[in-house]
Amino acid sequence: MTFIALNATSITMLCIWTFVFVFAIIIESQTANLVSIWFAIAAIPCIIISAFPNIPFYVSIIVFTVLVVLLLASTRGLSKKIIGKAHLATNVDQIIGETAIVIKQITQLERGIVKINNDSWTAASTEECNVGDKVFVEQVVGNHVIVKHFKEVNI
Repeated sequence: MTFIALNATSITMLCIWTFVFVFAIIIESQTANLVSIWFAIAAIPCIIISAFPNIPFYVSIIVFTVLVVLLLASTRGLSKKIIGKAHLATNVDQIIGETAIVIKQITQLERGIVKINNDSWTAASTEECNVGDKVFVEQVVGNHVIVKHFKEVNI
């Protein structure tokens, strides 16, 4: 029975590609981005190529690079559809629609300050809002809120 006689470079490359494969699998198991899995898949042919001592090591590097680029490019759209880009709700979203009290005047040219649930927020509005006015929060934009006058409806 004959075995392939591996040289030091082949053994080193086998170890490197095996490490890349295992590392990529570990990373993919900790995330759900469908990125590291393509590195693991591309490492498999490189492990096989490294078993042949007469093939130069740079061939496996080229094969790995080409495979990773092709796999990422061909499946990026598919992975976006699978994972989706759902809106990530945060606790800040809870203040949308809340009533606030103006504690520093808001003009169209200058932001003011409103109090929402005992928290002070920088606020902007297309309307002039005076100190003490009741307003409601339309949206949160970065670190400030957009407000409008609160109109009570009597039934």
